[in-house]
Amino acid sequence: MKKENRVKEIAIVGGPGGGKTSLFDYLALELPKHEIRGFVVEEYATKFIKGGIPDIAEIAKKDPKKYIEIERQMLLTHLADRKNVKNTAGVFDGEKCAVFCDRGGMDIKSYLPEGIF
Repeated sequence: MKKENRVKEIAIVGGPGGGKTSLFDYLALELPKHEIRGFVVEEYATKFIKGGIPDIAEIAKKDPKKYIEIERQMLLTHLADRKNVKNTAGVFDGEKCAVFCDRGGMDIKSYLPEGIF
C-alpha cells in the first residue's frame, strides 16, 4: 500500500534584510532533525534582477507597459517554479515534505498600479 505524501506549502514574506534567507538556512538544518524534507522556491524578483533586468525601477518609471509585462513574467515564473518544486516533493512518497516559497505570487500585487493585478 502506498503511503500518503504529506506536502505542506508555506510562503515566507518580508522586505530585504527581513531574515528570509537566514530562516531558509536555519530550516535546512532543523527540518531533517524532525524527519521533514524541505524544499525552497527561490525568489523570482532576484532571478530577474540578477538575470538581466537590474534597471527594473527605471523601467517602471519610463515604460509602465514593459514593467507590467516584466511583473507578469515574474508571476508566471514563480507559478511554474512552485509547481515544479511541489511535483519534486511529491516524489518522496511516505515522507513529510514542506515547500517554502521565498515570497509568494501575491507579493507582485504590491508593485503594480491599483487594478492591474
